[in-house]
Amino acid sequence: MNKAVLNDFYGFVASQPCESCGRTPVQVAHIEGLAHGTVPGTGYYPPFAPRSHTTEAAFCCIPLCDECHQQLHKIGERKYEDIKGWPYRYLIGLALKNLVAYVNTLDLVVDVPKEK
Repeated sequence: MNKAVLNDFYGFVASQPCESCGRTPVQVAHIEGLAHGTVPGTGYYPPFAPRSHTTEAAFCCIPLCDECHQQLHKIGERKYEDIKGWPYRYLIGLALKNLVAYVNTLDLVVDVPKEK
């Protein structure tokens, strides 16, 4: 895990408005089901989700303002999602949206082999 890249990504996420209410400033809120390897309430382990914040799961996060982040932790992801009308897959989609948006800001050069 490249900590400089992770810190840069967290800075990018923290520069976005709250996914729940649109306010700023925000905190980086990890999608716990992905970070710990299970989708809450299902026992399902997504094959793309490592079990630790120190691995690629650290990139599974969304921006939330302090109030929304605290509420999420106080009542739990499932209840928070229910209150917001968000299915779990929506949270995953938000995390992936942020990751894709971050990658699009990078100056990447990909050498793709030509087909013969």
